[in-house]
Amino acid sequence: MQLKVALGTADVHTGQLFFDEARIAAAYESAPYAARGAHDTSNEADSIFGRSGGTTILAVTPGETYRGSVALGAQRA
Repeated sequence: MQLKVALGTADVHTGQLFFDEARIAAAYESAPYAARGAHDTSNEADSIFGRSGGTTILAVTPGETYRGSVALGAQRA
């Protein structure tokens, strides 16, 4: 999942969050993702994930939908 942090009209950070492989596999077993075929890029094969050192996995709580949260901060230079 891509995210951007902006201060006013200026983007100050662009990054990605990832889900753990078990959650990804579970999503691809159910609609609508099951119709898309197999997941094609694991976290380990993703170059952005590799640069993050594995620190960008978003913890989610399963239910009817998955819920997670992240707090981001930005400081004007």
